[in-house]
Amino acid sequence: MLTILLHGTPSFFTSRGSRSSSTRRYYFRYDSPRFRDLYTRYLRTPDPKRACEIMKEMQHLLAQDAVNLWVMNAPYIAAMRKEVMGWWQNQPTPSLNVTRVYLNR
Repeated sequence: MLTILLHGTPSFFTSRGSRSSSTRRYYFRYDSPRFRDLYTRYLRTPDPKRACEIMKEMQHLLAQDAVNLWVMNAPYIAAMRKEVMGWWQNQPTPSLNVTRVYLNR
């Protein structure tokens, strides 16, 4: 199955770590008891350093299991007037963040 995503999802780990059947039906259809265990430990760990270590283990397992693969990033191309300032350079998602954009007159 091939899915092309043009966004990051805030449920990236929850869709892989939840024990509910609805998340196992998420379009990746990944179901790993080891990953669910790591995710539960991650959520319950109060120590930020240990949580980071567990997150690394989760990322390693996802890569090892080849749950999803990065293929490419579409280029960010924009055409605008030179008076428009504040565009976010090299943005990681195909969004249009205009919170700091202004017209230089």
